[in-house]
Amino acid sequence: MSHPAVGLRAGYFTASELWSRYFTDPVRLATILLTTLVLGYGSRIENGSPFIIPFLETIWGVTFTGIELVILTILLLEIVRRLMLGDVTIERTRLSLPMLWVMLVLGVVPYIRMIIVENGFRFPLELLETPWLVGSFFIWLLIYRREDLHLMLWMVMIAGLYKSIEGVAVYVHYGLDWGLLTGWRDAMLLMMTVLGAFFAYVIKPEGDRLYRRVRIFFLALAPISMFSFIGSSRRSFTIGAVLAILILLYYFSKQERSRIYSKALPLLVVVGIGAMGALGSTQLIGRLAMASEVGVESSATYRLIELYNVWLDVVERPIFGWPMGRTWVNNTLLEVERQSNVMPHNTYLYMLWRGGIVGLLFWLWMLVVLMRMHHRTIRAARTPMERFMALWLASGTIGLIIATFTIPISADRLKNFFPFIMVMVGYLPGAWGMKRGDRRLAPPTTE
Repeated sequence: MSHPAVGLRAGYFTASELWSRYFTDPVRLATILLTTLVLGYGSRIENGSPFIIPFLETIWGVTFTGIELVILTILLLEIVRRLMLGDVTIERTRLSLPMLWVMLVLGVVPYIRMIIVENGFRFPLELLETPWLVGSFFIWLLIYRREDLHLMLWMVMIAGLYKSIEGVAVYVHYGLDWGLLTGWRDAMLLMMTVLGAFFAYVIKPEGDRLYRRVRIFFLALAPISMFSFIGSSRRSFTIGAVLAILILLYYFSKQERSRIYSKALPLLVVVGIGAMGALGSTQLIGRLAMASEVGVESSATYRLIELYNVWLDVVERPIFGWPMGRTWVNNTLLEVERQSNVMPHNTYLYMLWRGGIVGLLFWLWMLVVLMRMHHRTIRAARTPMERFMALWLASGTIGLIIATFTIPISADRLKNFFPFIMVMVGYLPGAWGMKRGDRRLAPPTTE
C-alpha cells in the first residue's frame, strides 16, 4: 500500500505520458474506456432514451445491472494486469479508514444481524446499496492512482458530454414529460458539468495550457448541459448547486466575488432561462414551488409518509438501528404505491434506520473528513487547474450532501459515480494536509 508523504505535491501524467503509459496498453485502455462508460451510461427506462443498450440494463431486481458486471470486469482486468506487472500496491487516501468503518457499521453488521434474526443465509438487494458504494470506492482506488487525476477529470468530462447530449436526444425522441433524465446520478453529473462551466468562467487560465483546454470544454458545453440539467427537473440538485456556489464564495478573493456577482451569476441565470425557453417549459420552477404542497405534489407526499413510518422504527431502536432487510410498515391511513420497501428517500434517515445513532455518526464522520479534504485542497491549490478542480469537486460533494436529504445516495448509479469523485478528491494536492510548520502548501494570497 503506497503512503503519500504529507504535504508533498503529486505529479500528474501529461497527455503524452498518458498515451505512452496507458493507451498503448490494450488492457489498460479497455479499463479506461469501460470506466468512462460506467460514469456516463444509463438513464431510467421511462425517460425514453434512444441510447439504451439492453445488455447493460436490469439483471437482478432494479439494482444489479449490466453496469455492475462491467465494473467487476474492470476489476478483474486490472487485477490480472497488475499481477502480470508484479504490482500489487493500492493507493490510500484520508477517506480509506472512514469508508472501511462505514462498510462495517452500515453494511457488515446489519447483514449479520439479519442472518441471526432470520436464522438463515440470503442475499438481499441491500447488499448492492451501501456495501456496493464502499466497494466502488476501493475498486476505483485500486484501478486509478494519484498521477491519473487529470485522466480521471477528462473521463468525468466525457461522461458529462455524453449525458448532456443524451438529454437533448431524449427531448427530441420522447419529449419532456416530467423530466428528461430523472436518474440521480444523471442529475449529479449534469450539475457538476454546469458548475464546471461556472467555475471555469470565474477562474482565469493565467497561462495554464491544460486548464485552458478544460475551460474551453466546459464553457462550450454549457448551453447543452444547462438544457439537460434544467430539463431533468431535479429540485434537490438544483438547490444543492445554488447552495454549493454560495458556500464556496468564501474561497474567492474580493475581485473574484465581484466578477461572480456582476457577471457569472447573471450569466448563469440567463443561460438557465434560455434553457427553459428552449424547452418551452418552466416545469422546474413549478416543481420547486410545489415541493412543500403535501397532498398536491405526489413526490413530496410520498416522502413525508415514508419519513413518518421509517422514523417510527428509528424511535423504537435508536442506538443500533434495525437489521438489513427490514421493510417499513405504513402506519398512516393514506394508501401509497411503494417505490422502495428498504431504501427511504433520505440518506441520513436510512443510516439511522440501519445503524442507529452509531451508524449515522460514522456516516457523518466520513462526510466531515471529506469536507475537510475539500477545504485543504482549495487552500493548497497553486495553479488555476488545481484551484478549478478543488472548487469543482467540492461543489459536487456539497450539492450531493444537500440532495441526499431527499434521495438515497447508494441508488440509481450514484453508488458508482460518487465514489469516483471521492477518489479524485484524495488525489489533489493538500488532501493529506501538512505537517506543523510546513508552509509549502499554505494558501496563496488572493486579495
